[in-house]
Amino acid sequence: MARKFSELREKMSPERKQKIRERTAAMLLAMDLAELRDTLDVTQEELAARLQISQSVTRMSSRGRVVIPEEVRTRMGLGTGSQFMVLGDGDVVILKAIRGDTMKDFDRLIGQAEASAKRAGVTPEGVEEAVRSARGGE
Repeated sequence: MARKFSELREKMSPERKQKIRERTAAMLLAMDLAELRDTLDVTQEELAARLQISQSVTRMSSRGRVVIPEEVRTRMGLGTGSQFMVLGDGDVVILKAIRGDTMKDFDRLIGQAEASAKRAGVTPEGVEEAVRSARGGE
């Protein structure tokens, strides 16, 4: 007999729940946020709340510097000299903190995100269909 995900989630440790939230957020970042909000019919604030992530707005200086909010720096243990991998695609920019064997960790996280998506029944076709639907059936 299949178990409900809510039952499984209740038994998870807070750390496991946080890892799942982070993996889900990473997968969803691949989608254009406006399209995702339209598909889910939620506001930016509601989307952030569903993903259980903090959000804030920052600006780039004339020298290309971007301030990472204090709450994020503290939670992630970031400080002066922290290094990041920067990934950009379209209007999405992702900063990945570099710690230890970063590429191996990054590949592992991507693999875990893909496995989580597969277990959740998320398919590339399903994502493409959601994007097409959000774009008005293009």
